[in-house]
Amino acid sequence: MLTSTLFAIVCAVITPVRGIPQSQSPGAACQAEEQAYTVQAGDTCFTIGRRLGVFPNTIIHANQPAINADCTNLLPDQMICIPASTVTTGSITGV
Repeated sequence: MLTSTLFAIVCAVITPVRGIPQSQSPGAACQAEEQAYTVQAGDTCFTIGRRLGVFPNTIIHANQPAINADCTNLLPDQMICIPASTVTTGSITGV
């Protein structure tokens, strides 16, 4: 039991997670099609998504486990990855 617990702790320490701290270089953990974003005080996945044209669930999925499923653990100065825009803007005419 001790061996498996120690293994889990070591893996958790050395396994990189998305949603990197500000102290690391921007975008270090983001994929090529993503952009790094620094969370501001008061940001939510909804407000970030609305501002950047990305669905909130897309932001959550791209940054798990750093962001929980409810997006209630964002911290100011936290670096997260924003996937390419999934929201289209404009209006439908002639309907």
